[in-house]
Amino acid sequence: MSELQERIELYLRGLAQWNQVEVDDDMDWIDEQAAFRACIITDNIEPYAVDKVQCGSFGFYHVGDEETPKGLFRLLELVGPKKVSFANMYKGSLFEFASFDGRFFVTVELFKHELSLYFYAPAESIVNESASGIRTGAPGRNTDSDNGWHLTDSEGKAFFDMVVKAATTKQNFYSGNDFWV
Repeated sequence: MSELQERIELYLRGLAQWNQVEVDDDMDWIDEQAAFRACIITDNIEPYAVDKVQCGSFGFYHVGDEETPKGLFRLLELVGPKKVSFANMYKGSLFEFASFDGRFFVTVELFKHELSLYFYAPAESIVNESASGIRTGAPGRNTDSDNGWHLTDSEGKAFFDMVVKAATTKQNFYSGNDFWV
């Protein structure tokens, strides 16, 4: 198992610990925020975006109207971006991050006011490169106007699945205050 895969598995175990019916007081709790941040980089990531091709997307309209603010909060808490741009609230990029090894890249955007995730990977791991870069359709839909999911790299798929799960799973960010989002 690669280092990226190990880090992803640690985060997913940390996320799953909240769903346990019985909690052992002696249990070693995983700090899922630290585990998530160990999977990503947020500083000086522009060079990593240069050779990447869009390979898929996820739109929050799939999980309900109330999920955009919750998903955005979850990602802001987990990623901790140093800069967020709300310059274009209709269709625009808010912030981005990459896998810790720089191979995979995520932009967190708004598409018609709804939270959207766009995924990028090296061109050699894209199945249908002719479909890459098409972003006229709603994110996450397999239509002629969106490129769907075209990634062959299993680590990339695991990384992007982890990001979607992090953004769409109810989490307790401030356990002392029982603050679930």
